Amino acid sequence: MTPAEPVPEVDDVQGLAQRPRVMSVRTVVVCCCACGVSDLNFSLFVPFFPAVAMRHGCSTTITGVLFSLHSLAALLTTPVAPMLCERFGGLRILRIALGMQAATAFAFSFADRASPASSFVVVCICLRCVQGMAAGLSEVSAVGLLMRSVPDDKVSSAMGWSEAARGVGIMIGPTVGGALDELGGYPVPFYCSSGLMLLLCLVVASMPAPAVEKKPLAASQLSLLTLPVIGASLFVCFGGMFAIAFQDPTIAPFLAAPPYNLTETEVGLVYSSSLLTYAFLSVFAGPIANALGDLPALSLGLLLSAAGLIILAPLQTFEFPLSLVPFLAQHTRTGSVAQAIAAMCLLGVGGAFCFIPANALMVAEAKAHGLGVESSSDAIAALSMIAFTAGAVTGPAVSGPLLDTLGFRRSYALVGLILALLVLPLVIIVGGAHRWRRWRARTATRATTPAITADAIPAASMGERLLGHAAPMVQ
Repeated sequence: MTPAEPVPEVDDVQGLAQRPRVMSVRTVVVCCCACGVSDLNFSLFVPFFPAVAMRHGCSTTITGVLFSLHSLAALLTTPVAPMLCERFGGLRILRIALGMQAATAFAFSFADRASPASSFVVVCICLRCVQGMAAGLSEVSAVGLLMRSVPDDKVSSAMGWSEAARGVGIMIGPTVGGALDELGGYPVPFYCSSGLMLLLCLVVASMPAPAVEKKPLAASQLSLLTLPVIGASLFVCFGGMFAIAFQDPTIAPFLAAPPYNLTETEVGLVYSSSLLTYAFLSVFAGPIANALGDLPALSLGLLLSAAGLIILAPLQTFEFPLSLVPFLAQHTRTGSVAQAIAAMCLLGVGGAFCFIPANALMVAEAKAHGLGVESSSDAIAALSMIAFTAGAVTGPAVSGPLLDTLGFRRSYALVGLILALLVLPLVIIVGGAHRWRRWRARTATRATTPAITADAIPAASMGERLLGHAAPMVQ
């Protein structure tokens, strides 16, 4: 009788990481819901909180700071999130983060009672910072879990599902917040948001920790940044989000002026067209990128985003290089509004084709350097969120000075032109890295070695260096 094959130990994380993963539908749904509800909680404040802050004596500047603190806290928390996920497990961090968001949302329902104005500001600053920290932890842990819960060929599709959920959350958050505030007053939106977060936290708490949670040592974010392809992909994510956030403080006054003459509700509907398109296309961006290739899809996303900015409000005279399409300038209200909606939809399509292929490209690049999804997922999720949040923070900050210098039309044309020019270095870096890798593979295949010697054994791969494993020694 032959001895039975030994059962792999649970501590054998390398063997566990190499097993093919099957899709966990429950985990995918929960992670997508966590991303969507987190962004809904973020955008819930938009329609009613500025009036509340003004009632407490806050200036527009202070109100803007209160809004931006959420993104700033998330940005500062994101770099440490992978380390926490590795130490305590992504599922546990997600549960804690959702609980923190539920608690801060409930606490916000009492902020209106704070008096005087200085107390109100201090309370809001503390709550927004904690809320941003929790959002950063929840999105990194949720996206990392999502990437580890699907097969390798479904990672880009899974990222599309999470981005679609985020788009839906951002889009319906202001509508839900405004409606609940009108129905029940200031505390009601926070009661509902807190209850939704708590329900999702309980669902996460009932889930068993997946075996893949015990994964190899997580890759370092700084080490991943040394890979040119990952750096270029992150810069594209930053540029895409910068272009979207660039519009936040500037689009409403422009569309309220002639020839648009749109009301606040109509401006919101035009702006939401980009979010709706982004959410819808994100579901299909993964399969489309797989068919086209990540680099062509990413280049297409940049070009479409650039086209959306350029045709949103083209200059009426030819001015090289800012005005390349003066013939698209509209002079009627109907034509101008239709063109604005088409441009916003182009921005939504471009955003979907920027973010989804960029994440897939980073996963593939890490894998090419010896890092599986299990060890790179949290770091890539954190880096993506850093790029995403940095674009969200800097876009509105740059838009004001740029508009004061160049005006609305020239500013949008300039940002669009910069986005289009990003395609060239992207193709050079990513295409060059892929060609170099193929050339090395062909060279290694042609090489013949009569005997295995120490010189014939390659040095430690990037994955081995990142994970701290040395190359095998020749006996």
